[in-house]
Amino acid sequence: MYKSTSYWDKSLRKIRKKSTYIGRLDKEKGLIESSQKYRSKIYPKIVKTYGYAMLLNIAMKDLIPLLKENFEF
Repeated sequence: MYKSTSYWDKSLRKIRKKSTYIGRLDKEKGLIESSQKYRSKIYPKIVKTYGYAMLLNIAMKDLIPLLKENFEF
């Protein structure tokens, strides 16, 4: 999981993107934060991103056995 924000770069005179690594998602535990300390929590963004990942996981549930069978994972 990454936190993405935008900022104005005065020297280049354009908007730049800054990404910060937050941690990883686990099915049972939820968010596992990285070793860095984060003072502000951004749970609303995490919930949205987790929702997209779960939707993709549910949609791929029927395809995963077929992919494993055909590509020999």
